[in-house]
Amino acid sequence: MRAGTLIRYRLRLHGIPLRWSTRISEWKPPHGFVDEQTSGPYRLWHHQHTFHQRGGKTVVRDHVRYAVLGDKVLQPLFVGRDLRKIFDYRQARILELARHGWRSCQREETCAP
Repeated sequence: MRAGTLIRYRLRLHGIPLRWSTRISEWKPPHGFVDEQTSGPYRLWHHQHTFHQRGGKTVVRDHVRYAVLGDKVLQPLFVGRDLRKIFDYRQARILELARHGWRSCQREETCAP
């Protein structure tokens, strides 16, 4: 991965197939990176990933700025809840990988939901 990398996703959201593309707009290892939507379900998607050392451990943080069509209706009904589920899953997965190591992920058929 590097600045300029384009990532294309195919996913289903509430049963609706979607295509989504993001571009890595900033790449600053080992401190973090930023991905921004180039096409997809959001009017705005800016996702900053940061990594900090604290007490010999790595703290992973996300800061997401986003907007959707119909913000006032969709945000409280779907989007906020969906994003919480995604980031809760990712947090659990990162903790699992930290406990068991990346090799356990490589032996599985898939490491993604």
